[in-house]
Amino acid sequence: MLRTDKLSPLQIYFMLILVVGLVNHVTIIPLLLQASAKDAWMGVLLSLGPLLLWMLLIAYIAKATHQRNFMGWLRDRTSLWLSSLIAALFSLYLFANAYITFKETIMWIQVTFLPQTPITVTGSVLLSLCYYSSRKGIKSLAIASGLLLPAVLAFGYFVMGSNFQFKRYELLSPPFINGVMPVVKSAQYVAASIMELLVLLILQHSSLKRTHLFVLVLVMGGLTIGPLMGAIATFGLESVQLRYPSYEQWRLVTIGSYIAHVDFLSIYQWLSGAFVRISLMVLLISEVWRIKAPRQKNGFQFGLCGLLLVLVVAPLSDTGFLKLLTGYYTTVFWYLLALSLLLFLIVYIQARKKGESQ
Repeated sequence: MLRTDKLSPLQIYFMLILVVGLVNHVTIIPLLLQASAKDAWMGVLLSLGPLLLWMLLIAYIAKATHQRNFMGWLRDRTSLWLSSLIAALFSLYLFANAYITFKETIMWIQVTFLPQTPITVTGSVLLSLCYYSSRKGIKSLAIASGLLLPAVLAFGYFVMGSNFQFKRYELLSPPFINGVMPVVKSAQYVAASIMELLVLLILQHSSLKRTHLFVLVLVMGGLTIGPLMGAIATFGLESVQLRYPSYEQWRLVTIGSYIAHVDFLSIYQWLSGAFVRISLMVLLISEVWRIKAPRQKNGFQFGLCGLLLVLVVAPLSDTGFLKLLTGYYTTVFWYLLALSLLLFLIVYIQARKKGESQ
């Protein structure tokens, strides 16, 4: 990262709550409900213990690299081919994340409020904003996240409180009606989404304390279990059939006897998360390759956005996209676990070599 773009831990956490929170709050909830129905909330709890242990790996890597940007440290300490391999692995994951978010956002826009607008129009508008933001750099994106997040959280608490009258939390029990394995499967989906915090290694700007990392994992778990339990308590087993359970909760909100249809507020929530998430993914891909020249960096980011637009226009049904998501998050869990262990092994070996040389 550029030295002039130093971020505080609070700025990083605000940005990640928007970035990872969109996936936990929206994308994986239908997958969790399909995997284990009303037991899905237990999958979130089951995932937290292993995730906290996994975060110890990230904390060790951050400490052993002296809180440096990981890709810069890797290039200084290892061979070019190894650092290029890690950059390629990160880039593949980041681009896949950008595509998943972009595709789902455009599909949701078409289903909910712009069914007649061509995909190329909505996609171009969103990608133009993301490209502009990624060009401006990480500092501008962090400031935008700090401005967007308070309203996103306020609207979330608003919809939660407004729908208490419809919720029946007795629908959450009895547990394990379909056995243990569906709960384990849903825990895998949750872990795959929260393990996205691996990008903290690329975002290192200042001291990342272990306690703060643990709190961040718990916050992400809360962003998942809150709307998930709300959907089950509100819709019961019917929530399994819903494509966007979090959005459907907005459609129940009324203010008094005369004000309804306030679900337009969910547009702000979703687009805020999608904007920051896609912008960050595009920016980080250029960062892992350490592209310094502004013209080359801008051209590279523009090419990434153009490729995203081409891919999102390709026909894919909603059923096909859900199947893609199921396979994607199953694969990503093992992908990120293997990548984390590989990074830990590299850092551990380098630390041993340094210790022996001294």
